[in-house]
Amino acid sequence: MVEFRSTTANFSPAIIELDAAMRSGRLQHDGNPVLEWCMGNVVGKPDRRGNLYPTKARPEQKIDATVALIMAVGRSMTEPEQFTSIFERAELWQA
Repeated sequence: MVEFRSTTANFSPAIIELDAAMRSGRLQHDGNPVLEWCMGNVVGKPDRRGNLYPTKARPEQKIDATVALIMAVGRSMTEPEQFTSIFERAELWQA
């Protein structure tokens, strides 16, 4: 498990990358209705520095799937050397 703090500093670059990937066609999905619904509900809210943070216009809207996708994009943007997967640590698998 790798921590992803819910801050504008973490979310903003990932939101920008996700938007660019969708617009360029580098990222597509299979038409999952829940993801599509969540994507339609999310709004990028800027802070005073211009960083974006995901939010929703109304409380009854859900954006969980989009936030998970943004976090996954954010993690994929980090250097692989910054963390080690538990699947790569042989000592955990030895009996």
